[in-house]
Amino acid sequence: MDKTPILCFFILLFLCPAKTFSQLKITEFSANYEGTYLDEDGDASDWIEIQNSGSKTLSTKGYYLTDNSNNLNKWNFPDQTIPSNGIIIVFASGKDRNIKGRELHTNFSLSSDGEFLALVGPKNVGIATEFSPAYPKQFSNYSYGFGSHDIPSEKTLIPWPSTAKWIIPDNSTADSWNLPEFDDSDWFEGKTGIGFGYNFPNFIGPGGNTGQEMRGISPSAYIRIAFTLDDPQAVKSMDLSMHFEDAVIIYLNGHELISESAPESPGPNSTALNNLNSEVFSGDPMKIFSLDFAGKLITGENVLSFHLMNNSVTSSDVLLIPKLIAQLSSSQEDTKKGYFESPTPGKPNSTIAYTGLVKDTTFSVDRGFFADPFDVTVSCKTTGSTIIYTTDGSEPGLENGIKIVSANEETQPAAHIRITKTTPLRAIGIKTGLMPSNTDTQTYIFLDDVLDQDGNPQGYPFPWKNRSGQIIGGDYGMDPNVVGSLYTREEIKEGLLDIPTVSIVTDKTNLFDQKTGIQMNSQDSGDSSERVVSVELINFPESPTEQLNAGMRMNGNASRSPTRPKHNFRLIFRDEYGSNILKYPLFGSEAVTDQFNSIILRGGNGNSWIHPHANVYNNAMYIRDQWFRDAHSLMGYPETLQREVHVYFNGLYWGMHHLFERIEEEWTAERFGGNKDEWEGFRIVAGSRIEIIHGTEKEVSQGILNSWDSIIKFAKAGNLEAVSEYLDLDSFIDYLLLNFHAGNSDWDQNNVRAMRRVSPPGKYMFFCHDAERAGFNAGASSTVSINVTTKNTVRGPTSIHNDLRKIPAYAIRFADRAHLHLFNGGALSPENGAQLWKDRADGIRLALKAESARWGDFRREPPLSLIDWEKSLEREYEQWFPFRTPVTISQLRARGLYPKTESPDFSQHGGQFSSGFSLEMTNSNAGGTIYYTLDGSDPRTSDTEPEENFLVPEKTSALVLVQSEDGGLGLDWTNVNFNDSQWQSGQTGIGFEKIAGDYQPLINFPLSSMLGVNASCMIRVPFNIPNQEALNKIFSLELNMKYDDGYAAFINGEFVAGKNNPETLTWNSRATRSHLDSLAIEFESVDISNATSKLKVGKNILAIQAMNSSRSGSDFLIIPQLSYGTKSSNGLSPSAIRYNSSVTLSKSGAVKARILEDGVWSALNQAKFIVGVPAEAGNLVISEIHYNPSGQSEENEFIELMNISDQTIQLTGVSFSAGIQYNFEDDATLEPMKRIVLRHGEYTGQLDNGGENITLLDANGNIIESFRYNDKSPWPEAPDGNGPSLVRIAPEHRLSPELPSSWRPSVQDNGNPGSSDATSFEGNGHEAILSYSLKTSPFKNTGSYGITQLKGSSDFVFIATIEANISSDDAIYAIEFSSDLQHWNEGIFLGKIDPNSPGNTLSWQSKTLVNDQNPQQFARVKITIR
Repeated sequence: MDKTPILCFFILLFLCPAKTFSQLKITEFSANYEGTYLDEDGDASDWIEIQNSGSKTLSTKGYYLTDNSNNLNKWNFPDQTIPSNGIIIVFASGKDRNIKGRELHTNFSLSSDGEFLALVGPKNVGIATEFSPAYPKQFSNYSYGFGSHDIPSEKTLIPWPSTAKWIIPDNSTADSWNLPEFDDSDWFEGKTGIGFGYNFPNFIGPGGNTGQEMRGISPSAYIRIAFTLDDPQAVKSMDLSMHFEDAVIIYLNGHELISESAPESPGPNSTALNNLNSEVFSGDPMKIFSLDFAGKLITGENVLSFHLMNNSVTSSDVLLIPKLIAQLSSSQEDTKKGYFESPTPGKPNSTIAYTGLVKDTTFSVDRGFFADPFDVTVSCKTTGSTIIYTTDGSEPGLENGIKIVSANEETQPAAHIRITKTTPLRAIGIKTGLMPSNTDTQTYIFLDDVLDQDGNPQGYPFPWKNRSGQIIGGDYGMDPNVVGSLYTREEIKEGLLDIPTVSIVTDKTNLFDQKTGIQMNSQDSGDSSERVVSVELINFPESPTEQLNAGMRMNGNASRSPTRPKHNFRLIFRDEYGSNILKYPLFGSEAVTDQFNSIILRGGNGNSWIHPHANVYNNAMYIRDQWFRDAHSLMGYPETLQREVHVYFNGLYWGMHHLFERIEEEWTAERFGGNKDEWEGFRIVAGSRIEIIHGTEKEVSQGILNSWDSIIKFAKAGNLEAVSEYLDLDSFIDYLLLNFHAGNSDWDQNNVRAMRRVSPPGKYMFFCHDAERAGFNAGASSTVSINVTTKNTVRGPTSIHNDLRKIPAYAIRFADRAHLHLFNGGALSPENGAQLWKDRADGIRLALKAESARWGDFRREPPLSLIDWEKSLEREYEQWFPFRTPVTISQLRARGLYPKTESPDFSQHGGQFSSGFSLEMTNSNAGGTIYYTLDGSDPRTSDTEPEENFLVPEKTSALVLVQSEDGGLGLDWTNVNFNDSQWQSGQTGIGFEKIAGDYQPLINFPLSSMLGVNASCMIRVPFNIPNQEALNKIFSLELNMKYDDGYAAFINGEFVAGKNNPETLTWNSRATRSHLDSLAIEFESVDISNATSKLKVGKNILAIQAMNSSRSGSDFLIIPQLSYGTKSSNGLSPSAIRYNSSVTLSKSGAVKARILEDGVWSALNQAKFIVGVPAEAGNLVISEIHYNPSGQSEENEFIELMNISDQTIQLTGVSFSAGIQYNFEDDATLEPMKRIVLRHGEYTGQLDNGGENITLLDANGNIIESFRYNDKSPWPEAPDGNGPSLVRIAPEHRLSPELPSSWRPSVQDNGNPGSSDATSFEGNGHEAILSYSLKTSPFKNTGSYGITQLKGSSDFVFIATIEANISSDDAIYAIEFSSDLQHWNEGIFLGKIDPNSPGNTLSWQSKTLVNDQNPQQFARVKITIR
């Protein structure tokens, strides 16, 4: 059908609702509370303060609190009273408690980004207090509400120039010279500045030249400047700006405030300690000092005194120019809404600090890479504000930076800045009475500047020195032996642009200060070591640049060493810095998440060119830790996302870093569902120390989680079933196997990361971390034979493993996992291990050229480079991957974790085939039998000892013949029907001894007639199988023999076994060698299971030709025993099949095979064979999710899949790996356009009520679909416990499952599992489309459109809403917006923004802002039929 648009126009009208007065009102609230006012649960919940401002006690009956303007009765108060001027606190926690006399909690929480908030009274009152359309953005440690607000004013107390008194002091000058009451009438008087040697205009004022009195005479001058204050209490702040040279001490009314470059005990002839404050030039910014004036000011005349010091009496110049400015509170006060710096829940409100926010600064040029100079304009939309900016990375503020002031209160400021070199440009907007804007940062990087980066950049310390005085080599520069020499400038530029960039900008002191800098004091840790920084994300593929502030601190252990200047850092996102979430596709649009609480920037110390040990830096790979995560992911497990980035500090290139997620409870909640309080975990660090992640106080003090301690105890007790309650054994074994195989030496006693969900109870997940010290990088003597399988760390994973490996079921399971991953293209097979290595190497090859220029020369000259790296790369390819697997298998065998019996091989290891494919299996062992299954079960089912059932017991009747000459019998005597009536009869054992010895107790049939006559005797032992049922039970046969010296055994005429027998038997054959007497008296077993096919119902014959090594031998013994095993007694699956010839495969499924040799099972070999069309991306979709059925029951939970192709697809090997765990049976299929439903109980895990990531994989482990559903708008909210399921719209069209607009609620409660509730469009024309797609005509209700203020912003947008027919999946909806009816743009889909609105309401928001320039707005609905 043709696409048909429907256009509906309207003009927006503005309405202003009236407000109603009430004596109960909201006086204060906190929407980002982190203080000490805790609720009854000990939580720092947000809160709302309600006050009765009336003169009488009032009841709260009929009052409500709400954060939804469309649901004014969202949370109701209980009927309780508030006395006159009384206050009650309601916690906005979402805990929903409203019992009279108890602590009150709303059923909603408050957004720090800003939202609607109101106190609503009974009908005769209406809205008592409202913050509409939304209160502004809220900040930690601030509250918001109504309070008094004084309007501060600025006053210059000491201008430039101002009148000053000065003198050149001597020893007679009184010590009281700096007090207000001191008599300075005989001092010189002049205008500032004071000093000599300066010719700039106004620098030396009239009467202020001290040259005649100071030059060559004295290095010091005393200066007094008086100023008057009417009310010292009105002073809010005092800032002193100065030009001075060389040193100065400042006193306020005799109190010392500041000392710059002055000696500790100054006298009248003191000199400056240094010349750091050397010559001042015209145009230089004045240095600004905030004065600590508290308790030092007096009413009336005050004196600011200066002791000015030159660096010597012979100096050519000295200078002092002061300027003192104070902020004074105004006598004008007003009650306003605004921010409180000191929240006062339950107490009278304090003075409002800020009535609003200064709008963010904006930059005309976005951050990035540049080649040529350019101009940038920094602006701020708040009229009357001031822009302050810096270009050195420092934080702009009142005391730092260049100020650009608005021309007047009606204009907006703009700073015009020329950028000619790499520049970290930072700016804020300030205005008296408003909260300053956050600091915005734009880093402009000139690649030529990066390549020419100096080893001693201006303003940065060199050499480096920490607070203990230790000199650290330090390094800033790019190596000229690399830049333009080893690699061309263009090559290095290409490397700098090949991977993304993270630019860190902060005050230099935060990094490089000797006392406080974390780069200088890299072993600092904890909250006190965290520094606020700006983080800019540049050059991330298909993503815009981004900037936000974060906390930065050191991360890691050995990497903190002062001798390793390229450290690891952690970035933490907190509300106090701006946002507690980084929402950005750091790892690409296809990654499972784009939200991060914390990330790590790892310098790669343990495997990089800055490591102190030559064997490490000469062979540095930079990718070993990354490879571990990649390999673990390929094994089928979730891992932290990772990528390589370049890092800059204040525009200085700092090298390539490994960026990845930090493992903590917030991370697991984001990745795997639930909230952070539902997760626990631990890290093992610093040599077996356990760090608890979100444990109880007792667990933290004990240093171990109760759950982990339980696992340890269960393992010691050998209780594998109890261990399995906490550990998924396969994932635990795979984690161990990866670290064993890769030779991870710095693991288990370190670098363990484990997490589990507590509610609902889950099992531990393990994640790779800091795996650099492994393989060839594990130590100076590391070889391909490195062995870490012997690790047994107390309370570590290997201690549990060592207890479990004594359990046969665990040991064979370990072997099975090893075979799965190490062979046949498994994740750890040589070919896949090398490919993962190659993929990582290819990703950094170009970037390493820049790393070489930056750090290649730190440890060695000539500098380390790609030449060294490529050589080490080849070593991995040639010496590790081809040879490591057999080494690992040998090590596992030594630990009892891999059997000596090899697994069977398949002629083709799985894949897609035509029906009738012939599969061959081979056995590389000397013996044993292949058993296989085709139904997905394991051929081996138990670890029980085989039960012995005897066909021929040790003592039984036998017939014996010794021939003195050839009777011509041949081998006919071995047949069942041979006539043996003339043979001697007796009982086994048969034999003789010349001299009685060890054989005597065993001989029941003495056969001395052999001696000297014949070396052979023939024996026939009959046995009976009563019926077919008994025959069918016989699955294996074992011949047990005590013999001296040899034998040949037959069953029903067929040879089955022999020892020391000649190839061709004759009537008098001799044993080919002797068999020791000590061995002859013990049974020797031979597996003759292949002979089971020779058995029959009724009489059977075991025939044995027993042989001595000589006819004159002194002794002889033969005792046969024939036993059989059933499938169960041999640990065989009922569906196990003995392999005799090639297997024909006619349908999809898994083939699983083992070899049983001498009672020992091989590891499992398994492969999936798909006959037909495999399920894959493009033909299978997730079509419905019922994640939170209404009520407390979970049995209605389900997930539905649909085959959207026109062919039957094979579900063999398809599995859910995230969200839930489920593996489809090997013969599962799905017909065209049909659906299959998995219900709660059929899969492992539970669909998270709050939304989580779901991943569906095909048989090869490739993603079919992976996305995160959500329970918050713009996702449909009705499926979150309100009855409906979450339905994929038109699944056959494969709309992106990541988009909220691709989903809707089901029409009926509990969904429509296995079917569709969608209705098809069958009409024609506009009216038919309208009737089909919309429930009501659009925009007839004025509540369906309006201008709305954005949360946390002063900007307004246009929002319009339609009510769609919920089942009209053939319709594609959109709302377009315009301000001129000419240019239309599709809006931003918001979903259902009002959960209380009827039906399936859908809203869109205009992309452009609504402002005074375009107040008239239009919207139209566009409906397209698919």
